[in-house]
Amino acid sequence: MAPIQERIAAFPDGNSLISIQKSRLIVGNSEGLIKIYDLDQLDLEPKSIDIDNNITSLVQSQDLLFISNTNGQFQVIDLKNYLDHSIDIVVKTIYRSELPLRSIQSIPTLNQVVVGGDDRKLVFLDTSSSEFKAIKTLDLNDSIVDLSLGLNNSLIISLSNGEVKFYDVDGFGDDDDFTFKKSDMITTKILTSLDTIDYKNDHQDELVATKIHALKNGNFLIPANDGPSSIKLYSSTYQEITEIKDIESSGSIRSTHINDQESLIAVLYSDDTVKIFNLINYKLEHRFPISLNDNNIAINLQWFKYDLYFGTTNGEIIYFKQVGKEITTTTSTTTTSTEAIISAASGLFIDDATEDTDEEEYEKIAKRDRSKVQEEDSMIIDQDDDINDNDDEGLFGDDLDGDNYGDNKRFKSSKKYTNGGSSTSSSYFTSHTEVEEFQPYSPGSTPWIQDSKSDNSGSVERRYLGINTVGHVWAVRNSGYDQQQQHLTISFYDRSIQKDYHFTDHFKFDLCSFNNRGLLLGYSGINEKKNNDHGGKIYYRHHDSETDSWEKTIPLLKDEIITGVCLSNTSSQSSSIITVGTSLGYLRFFNLYGVCINVLKVQPIYALISSSTSNLFTVNQIANNIYTFSLIDINQDYNFIQQDVLLPIKRKSNEKLLLKGLFFNEYNDPCIISNQDDTLLILQTWRDSNNSKWIPILNCNNVITEYGSNPNKKNWKCWPLGLYNDQLNCLILKNNNPYPGFPLPLPVELKIRLPIQVHSINKENGSLKKKKKKKNPDDILDEDDEEEEEEDDDLMDTDGSEQIKNLFNDNDDPEENFLRSLTMGKIISDSLNDEAIGGDDDENDEIMDRLTKYSILFDKSLLKLFAESCKDSKLNKALSIAKLIKTDKALLAASKIAERMEFINLSTKIGKLREDLLDIDDDEDEDDI
Repeated sequence: MAPIQERIAAFPDGNSLISIQKSRLIVGNSEGLIKIYDLDQLDLEPKSIDIDNNITSLVQSQDLLFISNTNGQFQVIDLKNYLDHSIDIVVKTIYRSELPLRSIQSIPTLNQVVVGGDDRKLVFLDTSSSEFKAIKTLDLNDSIVDLSLGLNNSLIISLSNGEVKFYDVDGFGDDDDFTFKKSDMITTKILTSLDTIDYKNDHQDELVATKIHALKNGNFLIPANDGPSSIKLYSSTYQEITEIKDIESSGSIRSTHINDQESLIAVLYSDDTVKIFNLINYKLEHRFPISLNDNNIAINLQWFKYDLYFGTTNGEIIYFKQVGKEITTTTSTTTTSTEAIISAASGLFIDDATEDTDEEEYEKIAKRDRSKVQEEDSMIIDQDDDINDNDDEGLFGDDLDGDNYGDNKRFKSSKKYTNGGSSTSSSYFTSHTEVEEFQPYSPGSTPWIQDSKSDNSGSVERRYLGINTVGHVWAVRNSGYDQQQQHLTISFYDRSIQKDYHFTDHFKFDLCSFNNRGLLLGYSGINEKKNNDHGGKIYYRHHDSETDSWEKTIPLLKDEIITGVCLSNTSSQSSSIITVGTSLGYLRFFNLYGVCINVLKVQPIYALISSSTSNLFTVNQIANNIYTFSLIDINQDYNFIQQDVLLPIKRKSNEKLLLKGLFFNEYNDPCIISNQDDTLLILQTWRDSNNSKWIPILNCNNVITEYGSNPNKKNWKCWPLGLYNDQLNCLILKNNNPYPGFPLPLPVELKIRLPIQVHSINKENGSLKKKKKKKNPDDILDEDDEEEEEEDDDLMDTDGSEQIKNLFNDNDDPEENFLRSLTMGKIISDSLNDEAIGGDDDENDEIMDRLTKYSILFDKSLLKLFAESCKDSKLNKALSIAKLIKTDKALLAASKIAERMEFINLSTKIGKLREDLLDIDDDEDEDDI
């Protein structure tokens, strides 16, 4: 059954090209106008911008729009200023050629954009500033007809003569050093249009598809129009794997586009037939025609979620709703396509890695002469072969078989968790061990603090019931007159979403939990706990209305109190769950209307929180100063993901405060900060039974006090709020205050930094001392070579985008950068299977972008370590670092560094590592076939 064709009457005539980013559709027309649509609200009037005529290419990159035309103009429009701030639009020409420009490619990770055309030049421009200065120009042997981006910033260039070239934009090679080039890979395409483009008649041949698509697994797809039209799949080593085609011919291929999941490719043919092929089994899944009047034709196409959109020669836009979803729901390869996305994440962040190195036997070498660097090179590397065959075991996991490289078994199933079992049995502790008295606890809560302005007749006390990244709830009472009531205020950081409000509380609430939509309060019953029959109380209301508010009494036994309440932070209001935990281990679950839907008995509850995916995290106290944690998936029939696992935290002696922070990050990984060591811990691999582990990613006290180097900050403290985008959102407490005061200071952000560095302090002035690099007296590099090496270091420092620089400060220790990128990459890649995250295309793209940045910085930091080891002539260490590198591009860079320093044997060994890596990739490609 053919899908229903729908139209957007964008323009009355002219060639209309489309570009879609998220839900923003931009239509560029050859008559000199573009229109901007919101695909989620197509009934709204589009915004229009005047441009020059005869557009040839239209590309969105974040908040910038790039346009090229046959007049040789390369122009940019700042969409953010125009759409968000209503600033008058400016179409800025940033490059001009004497001949038509044909294709544009953005490289976001390098803050660059590339344009090329009939003048046989590729021009690279800097997008990090409003100047858009030209960085370099690359001369080619023929006209450029198409550009695309491959893995690791490899630019794929399609030339008019049918030749394809792969150029490493941020590599170490010269401008004319292409990583690969081959003639006759695409159809020869002669572009003759110099002014107006007539795709229906004179210039119809210019619509032959020549754009190459690079997949996240390293493979790439090339349209082939010589002979029967087809799509050819090539491996990352440029070998043809298979041919994707339909027996029934539909003419030449005009345009192609791959969906975000890389499971489907849509192909537009010259007879206006559309065919959709499955990229998992390479079969034809759907075929349907496009109907246009007056000999008009479709020009280009693009996916948006499950919909297909087409630009045409009559100015209108054609689209087909849900055509991709129909295929996805009827094919049996959906699970396989999901695995394809996950396996493409990054070879760095997997538990199963490989390092198959053939054992070589060498004779023992005599004592080395350290003054002869080249002789040392040979000796060290030969000796290393005997001792380092097993050095990599445990780098990414326990299973290091070459056959399992890239196979992350944790991602084989959807969001189903096996029972974590009980890692700690309470019978381990003696039965007569007494537990100290429980106290009610909410994340961010503080004790009562007397107002400094109070007088003796009636002192005013304040406390925070809870503080998080949304806002804070605080209470005020008068201790001199009436403590039977208190006044509560709910304040929000973003008051454009919710307005502050307050009310009088007659129940003496001492617990709370809140999100963007509602407030949950609880009274623990601590004042009546000696009674045989007493009760606690919970109260819920929406922030903007009390219509559906309710209160409920919770039955409690003697000496039992409510220790924690939490409100799950799901995207759907109706699916939020309220959880109440007690000191005797009773867990009660309610919906948002006060109906109890389940009750469990577990170890005594000390604290609890809930994630956006309704995973409940509980801290349990089973003996004095001994705590465990459990993770319960509420949506999966209250299945225990982890159960009663020991927590590596303890209470400081003579201090009541145990937890300073308890929250989830944006990917639903539990995070905890204890008052014992002020260190932020994040839970890794918690989705695996009996395999969860806490990773320290930041010592808050060290960062706040500048590692004790600043005497003005030695008494500063950190009060954590949440972890987002590798930054801890927190409050800075000055004057040695253990708790936040009134009013709250503004939140600040601390970048995570794994505690592996030793920071020396200058005893004279208390400042941090930076260790200077020792210059090797036996270094054979001359001054010119040293300058070149410094240029290489600069290159490694500047090959990332601003976003990458925000993640990793280039002044940091590269060893810490390496470990941080590896650790956080593993943690984030684990979240790809979570339904609330991995199931959303935009969230998936965000995760993949972050994994790509981690991958780049993983190699970048290892290359810095490798170069430093070579400079210090520590060649055993240099080779061990090279073995950690998992991409061919980075290994090639390491090899060039070794060659420049004339460590020939080291360079040879790295060459063998590259060969082994390519063999592994070939084996994976064969398995995929």
